[in-house]
Amino acid sequence: MFMKKLHTLPFFVIIIFVTIFFNYSNAQNSVKSESQNGDWKLLFEDNFDGSSVNTSNWYIYNSGGHNNNGLRRPSAFTVANGQLIVTAQMINGALVSGGMANSKSYTYGKFEFRVCTEADPSSATSGVVLTWPQSEKWPSDGENDIYETTTSANRSPFKTFIHYGTSASTQYEFTHQADAKVWHIMAMEWAKDSLKIYRDGVMVYKLTDVNAIPDVPHHLCIQLDAFKTSMTGIVKMYVDWVKIYQWDNSLTDAKTLNTPTETIQISPNPVSDYLNIKYPDSYKPQEIDIYSIDGKVVKSYKGMLSRIDCSNLNKGIYFLHVKNGFETNTIRFIKI
Repeated sequence: MFMKKLHTLPFFVIIIFVTIFFNYSNAQNSVKSESQNGDWKLLFEDNFDGSSVNTSNWYIYNSGGHNNNGLRRPSAFTVANGQLIVTAQMINGALVSGGMANSKSYTYGKFEFRVCTEADPSSATSGVVLTWPQSEKWPSDGENDIYETTTSANRSPFKTFIHYGTSASTQYEFTHQADAKVWHIMAMEWAKDSLKIYRDGVMVYKLTDVNAIPDVPHHLCIQLDAFKTSMTGIVKMYVDWVKIYQWDNSLTDAKTLNTPTETIQISPNPVSDYLNIKYPDSYKPQEIDIYSIDGKVVKSYKGMLSRIDCSNLNKGIYFLHVKNGFETNTIRFIKI
């Protein structure tokens, strides 16, 4: 129970409230996307629903490890419960982990995935999902490390790195003040003049230096990289799904809805009981999901709803995802 007088609250409680409302205020600006004609067209999707990796979609490495640390082996990959699992462990005195690359390359597009990585007490491994140049010319043709845990033992915070130029040290770096041990939906929108990084539906970083933005085909890679020759215990990286899109200017049917704040209005925000949703007349959502801050779906509905009961949600920050064909509008809200 909170005490009635504000000045009697512990200092750390005040800081928590200030942080939540600051994040909320920033989110209202960051969810807006730039107006364009067209829409994202889904070209590839893997939900890992089978019992093994589909090798027609993915090439699995069978090679030495990252910087010759340990080994990369297909045996490091398993698929279970609708998730891809990459395991790093010691086998016969060698650190064995894995990496795999998508079989198709794309110039520009949207790369989106849901991912988390376990802690590593040995600080020996780094979970990374990236795009790599088809030409294999590195770093001149770029490398976009969308999600990289680094070797931090507790996986918090994690990073985005954009490598370019003629030197391995030439890069842009962004720090995600978030925990990579919990699920996050990460996305990169790659265009000729910008790279945008999204975390859990909110744009958190934008790069506009055209010298650093690749203009050659890249493919998506999933890797649990070794940075040492040995480790203790077992570390796993999980990927729930992967989606790849490219921009299609022909998808302009009724696209007068360009930003989440223009297309959908919610109230009240913050909310304690019922969240009201108002749509434009022409908008017909197909699916509505509510994600927690750690990337878990806590509520899911089909079709159009104008009111959602949020009374049983825990206090905190959530994301309302409204899907309409290829378009997904995301709005952050606070439950109090």
